[in-house]
Order: sequence, then structure tokens, then C-alpha cells
Amino acid sequence: MVHRRDEFRAQPIYVKLVKEKPNVEFLLNSRVTKIEGEKLVRRVTVESLKDGKTTELEVDGIFIEIGFDPDVEFAKRNGIETDEFGYIKVDEWMRTNVPGVFAAGDCTQMWIGFRQVVTAAAQAAVAAHSAYNYINELKGNTGGA
Repeated sequence: MVHRRDEFRAQPIYVKLVKEKPNVEFLLNSRVTKIEGEKLVRRVTVESLKDGKTTELEVDGIFIEIGFDPDVEFAKRNGIETDEFGYIKVDEWMRTNVPGVFAAGDCTQMWIGFRQVVTAAAQAAVAAHSAYNYINELKGNTGGA
């Protein structure tokens, strides 16, 4: 596992589980600079970010996961507040600072440690409920769900 930092930011239980695997080697403070092979990946070149040294590794394949930066430019252009990491700020009802605008899922700062489909779905349910109530309030209906 090639990782560009000296420590992991994933949930600790996942890090522990991977570290317990006898067939996983960790190359921290490193990055893949070259991927080689004909029809299949057979070799990668890894560069140390500490000293610049490179190492070639024979491999049978690779999985690439670079990380996640929320795509929230649309929000910023429309006056929706984001935190210092670029995530949309929401309250417990998934409301943003703009009335009538709700956000849910991985683009929000809510539940940052749980970037999973199930939590995104839960947030979406809360946002939908909040939006429904918001629309009813605008219509003058106070007996919302």
C-alpha cells in the first residue's frame, strides 16, 4: 500500500484490520510515479517523498484511491457556506445558510468520520423531510410531516 502521508486518516478500525494482514506492505511518505505493463499492470515505480529515492515493484495489479475533495464550487458560487476543508456547512436538519437550500452526503461537514452510502442516505432523508416542511411553511401549511 503506497500512501503519500506518514499516517492514515481512515477510520482506525480499518487501518488496524489492514495492518494485521500479513500480505500487505506499507510504503508511507511515497507516491507511485510510473505504472508499467502490456495488457496487465506488472510493475510500478514508487518514489519516496522524504529522500526522492525510487523503487520498482513487481505487482499483479493496482487499485487507485486518491482521496476525496468535495465538488462544491456550485455551492460557493451561490453563497452557500463551506468549512475550511471545503465541505458544505449544514445544521442537524441539513439546512445550509441559504434559506430553502439543503445539502446531504459526502459534500457536507456532517458526520465526517462516516463517509458511507448509508449515512448519505440518512442525511438525504432528513434533507427531504426538511425541504418538505420548508415548502409547507412557505405555503402557510403548518401541519407538515
